[in-house]
Amino acid sequence: MSAKMVLDHREKRVHQMKSILKEQQTSFGVSIKANVPYPYKNHPYAYILIKHFYQMLNKNNQSFFDDGPDGPSFFVLMDEKDGTLLKESLIDIESKHPLGRLIDLDLVFDNYKQLSRVSVKRPQRICYLCDNLAHICVREQRHSKEEVFNHIETLFLNGFSDFITQNIEYAMHSELELEHKFGCVEKKHSGSHKDMNYDLMIQAKHAILPFFKKMFILGLVEQNQNLLIEKAKQIGLEAEKNMLIATHGINCYKGLIFVLGYVLIAFGQTLHQKKSYDDFFETIKTLSKNVLKDFSRPPKTFGEKAYQMYHFLGARGEVYQGLPSIQRVLSKYQPKTFHQQLRDVYMDLILLSEDSVLLKRAGSLKRYQDIKNEIKKIDRNDYGQIKAFDQQAIHEGLSFGGAADLLVVAIFINQLKGYF
Repeated sequence: MSAKMVLDHREKRVHQMKSILKEQQTSFGVSIKANVPYPYKNHPYAYILIKHFYQMLNKNNQSFFDDGPDGPSFFVLMDEKDGTLLKESLIDIESKHPLGRLIDLDLVFDNYKQLSRVSVKRPQRICYLCDNLAHICVREQRHSKEEVFNHIETLFLNGFSDFITQNIEYAMHSELELEHKFGCVEKKHSGSHKDMNYDLMIQAKHAILPFFKKMFILGLVEQNQNLLIEKAKQIGLEAEKNMLIATHGINCYKGLIFVLGYVLIAFGQTLHQKKSYDDFFETIKTLSKNVLKDFSRPPKTFGEKAYQMYHFLGARGEVYQGLPSIQRVLSKYQPKTFHQQLRDVYMDLILLSEDSVLLKRAGSLKRYQDIKNEIKKIDRNDYGQIKAFDQQAIHEGLSFGGAADLLVVAIFINQLKGYF
């Protein structure tokens, strides 16, 4: 890819935006482009960055995607009437957002005129690496492209992985706040878990969040799948160890560490390879192709014993098959109302998945199946029935910890579907 190809594509993109503004008879549009130098215009980070800010700016507005030698971009038509206020809001995003330094949000209007920072009396952008104006450093080539990109990569990995961690914390918090989970820990009570409570779950959450961040970054930067799996396993073991230290030996989230760990490395891989939503689930299957090998050894855990007795796959099977239960619920519920329907999602996951936590507490496969049949008969619109079964589950010492872990993962994936 030559510099001339970049310039030619840039000129073509400008012409397209002019035509769109004229055809749509719209006053303003916003061009969203990654602020990265040639020859990194088409780096995977550029695609992630423009999708990140596209999610922020696009409020069901008409938008157009473009890709080529000058890198990917979105052009979003805007309804605002005041160009100065809109430009100032874009500058605020560029200046204050953790990743704002890495994006160009240009306001376009009237046959592709641009409203500049100077025109709204705002300071021009400063160089990544020094205190000079950015355009001067670019024009005079004061820094090597490699030096600039290394700095961009550091900013991106820190900023975007923090965003991922925030979404994981949101998902974990949402699950923990949900009431009447049939014996699982809630804010108001410990359910059927005498050794756990809400505060302990919060401590466990904070103990493992940094390791989820590491897993996502690993999935994004490590493209050797064998090394990826080995390194991810070590991070998972560190997460478990840190959790047990924080909880004084109580296992709050071991299942979640396993499932979400595979989700995060697969998510990183999928983004790096610029693949689709469906590819993401196939990547999980590819990465987890060896997870059932543990079942071939003499059983050490209850999950392994359950496989020996009933061919019960549990969480390993869910990952091995590419999260089929989660795929079902994500296709059933609308993304915007997903959070409002969490109990329905949770009950669906109970019915669709194999939960070794429930099997252990049920005491037999027959009782496990009977419990699922009881849940299937509950009228989900009848709060009394839901509350009654919740009390029954607590009385019998039941728990659906496996389904609760899958709910966290489902919430997380639902939050990030727009990045594929």
